[in-house]
Amino acid sequence: MNKRPESVRVADVQYAIIYTKKDYDLGDDAYGIILHEKCLIKILKTCPEDIVKHTVWHEVLHAIYYWYDIQDEDTEERVVSKVALGTYRTLLENPELMEYLTASR
Repeated sequence: MNKRPESVRVADVQYAIIYTKKDYDLGDDAYGIILHEKCLIKILKTCPEDIVKHTVWHEVLHAIYYWYDIQDEDTEERVVSKVALGTYRTLLENPELMEYLTASR
């Protein structure tokens, strides 16, 4: 198993990633949360590794949505363009993230 990432850079913003037991920031059915004001991603560490990986990527996509200024009323083409650019840059700037996410079980 590859080492879980401890941080990720999205749109020139460095987020710390912590793996934690259930706490007040995580809702009853949440596996993770992103706190933009603290540049922090919290992931429930007791989940199976596939769910942890999915949740890390889920929270990274929230950061892309936030920093690339995607709005609910945006057209599909604008959303896809922003997500494509954000994803591409994020994966280029975080090769260890890509390695972690795609590692075999």
